[in-house]
Amino acid sequence: MIDAGSITTIAGLVLQGLDLVQKRREGKLNKDDAQILYCKIYSSLLWEMYENLDRCRMIYKNAEEKGQISAGILSFFVRDALFADFCIMCPEPLIISKFNSIYGAFERVHHWQRALTDLKNESAGFIVAFARSMFVDRHIEDVYNLLRETLKKIAPTVSVAPEFSV
Repeated sequence: MIDAGSITTIAGLVLQGLDLVQKRREGKLNKDDAQILYCKIYSSLLWEMYENLDRCRMIYKNAEEKGQISAGILSFFVRDALFADFCIMCPEPLIISKFNSIYGAFERVHHWQRALTDLKNESAGFIVAFARSMFVDRHIEDVYNLLRETLKKIAPTVSVAPEFSV
């Protein structure tokens, strides 16, 4: 059950975010406000990545342990809404490239999720293969955890998604 204090805290964070977005629209963001907004966007992207990493882990673990292929549909709502602003606010190539490597790995899985209507089709194996490759070959979870630690370093008070392990 959610207590009244939690609701008040969440409401305060939402109002702070709304204020920052309004200042950005008006062109009145100062340096500190811009950093706070950037870190909130960064954190939002990490939360979405965490959920997608968890879904990809489930896809490959279910195939390995149960012999079942799961569609485990990925979500890109946050990326689609905020990634362009994130890149514009702080176009640091090292950070952007790491985000891109993770989203690229998700897209490989997502492509086959969209392309197939029958999970018993042999092409469904591509869903599992790309999900497995994320963790076994490419260690995308390490890239995610690096991004997470970077955000914690630049914004210790921002809510950060959990560390991810396979």
